[in-house]
Amino acid sequence: MPRRIFNIAQVLEHSPERPNHANELSFVIKWEGYDNPRDFTVESWATNESLHTNIVVLLYMRRHYYLRDFVPQNVDIFYHVPLEP
Repeated sequence: MPRRIFNIAQVLEHSPERPNHANELSFVIKWEGYDNPRDFTVESWATNESLHTNIVVLLYMRRHYYLRDFVPQNVDIFYHVPLEP
């Protein structure tokens, strides 16, 4: 069976408000095509590595002062591609 791809429509909120480490972060995610709040999920930065390069998540982090330092340096969010090491 083919694997389904789910796209993030929006990051609704995060916790904790002022994290000390990126691994503490969790995001409430609204998925494309799923508008019912029961379908929103909480995704952890520590366990969901796809968040580390997701443009919606990274732009959300750039807009929130206390999260800016956790945006990975090896991802160019303007072109949305991992940078070569």
